[in-house]
Amino acid sequence: MEAMSSEQKNARTYTILASIFVSSLIVTKILESQKKNVEEKRPYRHAMYAEGGLFLAATILSWNSTRSAKRELVSAVEEFNEHSPHKIEPADGASAE
Repeated sequence: MEAMSSEQKNARTYTILASIFVSSLIVTKILESQKKNVEEKRPYRHAMYAEGGLFLAATILSWNSTRSAKRELVSAVEEFNEHSPHKIEPADGASAE
């Protein structure tokens, strides 16, 4: 359960980072749109590429941490069910993955 909790914290952290990166991407795009000269726009475009890459990386890390937390939870439930007369059953309509 500690591993699951740790993975959930990681997922939240990565989600926050992704939100910051996408926000900075939007701000950079707004600033870039105010520039008239192509040469003045170049640093903003480079920054947008970097921010986009960081956003994608944070999103992927968040998704991986969420999946890992889910696997840890499933493992903990299965172990509990093996040793307990009171089984934890999935809710009706729950997807099994």
